[in-house]
Amino acid sequence: MTTFSKLPPEPRSVAYARRLTRATLAEWGVPPETIDDATLAVSELVTNAVVHARTPITFRLTRRPGGLRAEITDHGALVPPVPHRAGAAATGGRGLALVGELADRWDVEVNGERGHKTVWFEMETGSDLRTCDTGGMSRQDELREFLRSRRARVTPREVGLPARADGRRVRGLRREELALAAGVSADYYTRMEQGRVGNVSDQVLEAVAGVLRLDSEELRHLRELIADRDHEPARPPARPRAALRMMLDLLGPVLALLMTGVLDILAINRLGAALLADFEAMPRAERNEIRWIFLDPRARDVFPDWEEVAVEAAAWLRGALGRAGADPRPQALVDELAARSADFARHWADHRVTYCTYGAKRLRHPDVGTMTLNWESFAPTADPDVYLVVYTAPTGSPSEERLLALAERAR
Repeated sequence: MTTFSKLPPEPRSVAYARRLTRATLAEWGVPPETIDDATLAVSELVTNAVVHARTPITFRLTRRPGGLRAEITDHGALVPPVPHRAGAAATGGRGLALVGELADRWDVEVNGERGHKTVWFEMETGSDLRTCDTGGMSRQDELREFLRSRRARVTPREVGLPARADGRRVRGLRREELALAAGVSADYYTRMEQGRVGNVSDQVLEAVAGVLRLDSEELRHLRELIADRDHEPARPPARPRAALRMMLDLLGPVLALLMTGVLDILAINRLGAALLADFEAMPRAERNEIRWIFLDPRARDVFPDWEEVAVEAAAWLRGALGRAGADPRPQALVDELAARSADFARHWADHRVTYCTYGAKRLRHPDVGTMTLNWESFAPTADPDVYLVVYTAPTGSPSEERLLALAERAR
C-alpha cells in the first residue's frame, strides 16, 4: 500500500499525487494500456478533494484483485452528504463533497457513511497486478468483484443497447445498463451487487444471469454468494472413516484419494502417492492439492498441461469459497496462495468458477511416461463432507499399460 500523507490543500499537491500515482501503478505491474485511465481517475479524486478542501488530506492506494482501491480522508469539518447515482453518499470535509460526481463518469462505487470523513472507490485495472490482496474479503466483496468482472465481459451492443458517446472509460456494462437489460431498477441491482438486498428471486437471478451470459456453474456460484451462509455454524473438520481409508488400497490398480471440498487431502493410496505426491508424509497444513499445484514445482512435472490444471484448481477454490459459510479454511487458503504465487493471483483475478466433478487429465511419471486418466468424484452418503476421487485408464489403452506398470512398482 502507498500512502500520500497530509497533502496540503494546494493545486501543486494534485500534480505531485498524479506523478506518484503513475509511478506506483507502473511498479505494481498495471498494464500500460490502463495506466492512463487509472491515473486520471485517482488524480480526479485527489483534485476534487484537495482543491476544495480547507485542511490537509490523506490519500491511499491499495492493490486489489484485478484492480485498485483509492481511499481519501479529509481532516476538515464535516459537510452534509451528497447523494449520487449509485445511491451511496460521499461525506466528510468540504473536499469530499464533490467526490460522488466521479461515480457516473467512471462507473465506480463511492462509499462513505454520514459522519465519516473517509471515502473510497475501487476500479478495475486488469488482472496482471504483481500482488493479489485478498485479506479479509467478505462474501459481499466476493459478490461485488464477481459481478463486476462479468459485467466487464459484455458490451451494451451485445444486449441491444446503443453505444454511449459520453467518453466512457469503463469496460463492458455499467450497472444501470445491466439493470435496464435485466428489467430491474438500477437502485435494486446496485444494492444486489453490494450484497444488501437479502433474498433475490429466481426470476431476477436468471434475468441477470442471462444478460451477463453466465453459464450454469457461474449461475450456481452467484446463487451461493447471494445465499446468506455466513451465519451457518462451521462444521467440524472432516475425518475419513477407517473403512473408507482401507478401501483406497483395495480398489485395484487405480489412483484414489479422499479429500474435502477445498481439496485438503485426507488419505491417498500407494499408487496415488507414487504418481502425484505422498501427501500423508507432508505436514498436515500442506496436505492440499490446490496448494501443491501452485507451490510445489514438482506439480508442473506431473501435469504436462499444468496451466489448464491451475486454471481449474483456482476456479474450484472460488466455488468452495462461495459455499464455505462460516468455514475459514477456503479464505485462509486463498490468502496464502495469493501471497505466495503470482500464477494463482493471475488466475484468481479472472474470477472463473467450476463445480465439475469429473473429467480427464494427462499425468506424467518419470519411469513409465505420460498417461491420460479419467477422474470421477463421489460423495459417500454417510460422509457428505468427504469426497472419494478415483483416476482410471481406458481399458486396453497405452495409458492402462503404463498405470499397471506403475502399480507394480508401487507395491
